[in-house]
Amino acid sequence: MISQTLRFFDIAANLASEHFQGIYNGKQLHTEDVSEVIHRAEQMGCKDFLFVGGDLKDSKRSFELSQRGPNYFCTIGVHPCRVMEIEAFGSLEKYIEEMERLIESFGPKCVMIGECGLDYDLAHYAAKEYQLKYF
Repeated sequence: MISQTLRFFDIAANLASEHFQGIYNGKQLHTEDVSEVIHRAEQMGCKDFLFVGGDLKDSKRSFELSQRGPNYFCTIGVHPCRVMEIEAFGSLEKYIEEMERLIESFGPKCVMIGECGLDYDLAHYAAKEYQLKYF
């Protein structure tokens, strides 16, 4: 068992994912369990969280999660496997404007921009050509 005296900071808490809301492939399979996940992590010494935004929706949810505690923060960004959201948004410029608007509205809770980059292992979600176009 991990010592209770250790203190952890989860720098990539992907708890904004629909999976933690019980949604898989668009279907509700169980109730949301984010609070339980956070509670278990805190019991093991994780008192600080950086909730990751993989797209605009996740970024908004990550901000909501960051409101649950003083040592909880969020990122805003777009994961490479979600670049098709930019394509659907209409233009990269509009997408960036929306990201900037959200960053300002999130204030000091938003401490990073990310995830951003290339991930060819997930090309089945977003083809290499689209990842290269936007990153």
